[in-house]
Amino acid sequence: MRVKILFLTLFLIFVAAACQPAEEEDAIYVELQADGRLRTFAIDSPMTVSEFLAQSEVDVELGPLDRIQPPRFTQIYDGLRITVRRVEEQQNCEQRDIPFERQVVLNEGLAPGEERLVQAGQNGIEEVCFRYYIVD
Repeated sequence: MRVKILFLTLFLIFVAAACQPAEEEDAIYVELQADGRLRTFAIDSPMTVSEFLAQSEVDVELGPLDRIQPPRFTQIYDGLRITVRRVEEQQNCEQRDIPFERQVVLNEGLAPGEERLVQAGQNGIEEVCFRYYIVD
């Protein structure tokens, strides 16, 4: 009889322990540095940096040249700082004159010191373009 009572008591203890609510997972705190501001977010579930930035409450529009550190595929962990650096591209072009070159070709059919213009030359134009990237 005592064995049954002991067994029943142990069984009830296990059932009571199993009915305890599961411990809530701690929130993952992530810092986001973008557009001159540093904000902190509490995330409930694991995700990548790309998924985090796509959330509406984050409110960050990414441009095609913007740089993100750490990379987008990185799994978010507690204390992670995500930095978004804005990149803008500018192009500046300059035109420069290229003077034509004169070529002297000796010809036995011409008297010494005589010159004949075979083809008229004309200045060319060289266009040099520079591409600038402005970060933040």
